[in-house]
Amino acid sequence: MEPQQGLKYCPTCERSSNDARFIGEFCEFCVRAKITKRMKDSVEVIACKNCGKIKTPLGFENVSKAAMGDAIAHELGAKGCKVTVERFDDRGADLWMECETEDGPIEFDYPVRLKIRKQMCMQCYRRTSGYYEALVQLRGDMNKCSALVKRLTRYAEGRGAFIAKVEELDNGYDVYVSDKLLAGEFFTFHKLKPKRSFTLYGMKKGKRLYRNIYLLRV
Repeated sequence: MEPQQGLKYCPTCERSSNDARFIGEFCEFCVRAKITKRMKDSVEVIACKNCGKIKTPLGFENVSKAAMGDAIAHELGAKGCKVTVERFDDRGADLWMECETEDGPIEFDYPVRLKIRKQMCMQCYRRTSGYYEALVQLRGDMNKCSALVKRLTRYAEGRGAFIAKVEELDNGYDVYVSDKLLAGEFFTFHKLKPKRSFTLYGMKKGKRLYRNIYLLRV
């Protein structure tokens, strides 16, 4: 059959412009095949075995379509493509790809298999190991000290930190806080002025590591 005048024919599969949309000189099916050839059809995603958060290029995040999309895109090998997750479960995900080519943009759906690998995120590891960077010593009236412990706990947990341990003493509480900067921010936020000191607890890459100690009498 002679080629019809005015029609384009894909040099790879010989589809005509009557049968497919063209992107440059090639049909959309061949452009899609060229892009997906370099992409994985199975992707490993790391999830925390303790809190369930998934690992993205920005760190461990709560499970969502956006976070899963970032995790998959990082491993998929889809350079120049925006990845949107339409659906996912423990076995696979349905993706919507928006890719830029030299001849123009193309969009298509792309299913992938998922392999969920469990490990513990740094936050959970620190929490379970009792990690802390600041010791807050609250002394004085036990009711006021107890109220401050609750406020400090809410403040820390609302900002992604945690309280590693609380020890009740005869004259107050010792509160072990995971983030020393956050502990300082707490006192500034509530316009409290504790006494501050520091203690050396280790070295990392030749740098001394200090814990902050805050003593507040109420």
